[in-house]
Amino acid sequence: MAQILENVHFIKAVRQENELPQDGLPEIVLAGRSNVGKSSLVNALSGQRLSRVSQTPGKTQQILYFRVGTDFYLTDLPGYGYTKAKDARQGFSGFVDRYFSLDRPIHAVALLLDLRLLPSAQDLQMLSYLAEKALPAIVILTKGDKLSRSQRLQQSGLITAQLQRAGLNLDKADIFAVSNRSGEGIAALTGWLKKQFRP
Repeated sequence: MAQILENVHFIKAVRQENELPQDGLPEIVLAGRSNVGKSSLVNALSGQRLSRVSQTPGKTQQILYFRVGTDFYLTDLPGYGYTKAKDARQGFSGFVDRYFSLDRPIHAVALLLDLRLLPSAQDLQMLSYLAEKALPAIVILTKGDKLSRSQRLQQSGLITAQLQRAGLNLDKADIFAVSNRSGEGIAALTGWLKKQFRP
């Protein structure tokens, strides 16, 4: 069994700024396209079915907080790229857009990318925005179980090259390829997370 995070608990789902946690715990923010596998990643990291995996892209319209012991939160932002309702576009989506401008204790942002696809314009825009905000970022390549080992290596190289061409200077150590189903790569990502708060 892959190394996992211990003592992970779902705390709350938030739709408004006045509902945000105020305990000051640092946050690892999970961001990415709808249906990229954020909920599955939370479940794989915790070894529990804490987060419901939706089959409908864009359905989740809440910020989900999972507390890891007394160390930090995994903060799961709604995915971008799909919009399910006009009122969500006009109201809640604006809240999410402002999240990185709020005075939140963000330790790092983990941008999830589908390993089968090249980064979208939105993905590149997100990484550029994080760089402008001087927010530390890592990239997590998901859905690796859907490709052969040689395909995973090839696609990972293509994605890394595209990120570099876009001027995003991510170190190879900041890019993790994982399979939520097989557990491949979960131990390495778990180790990185633990080292952030327990060197």
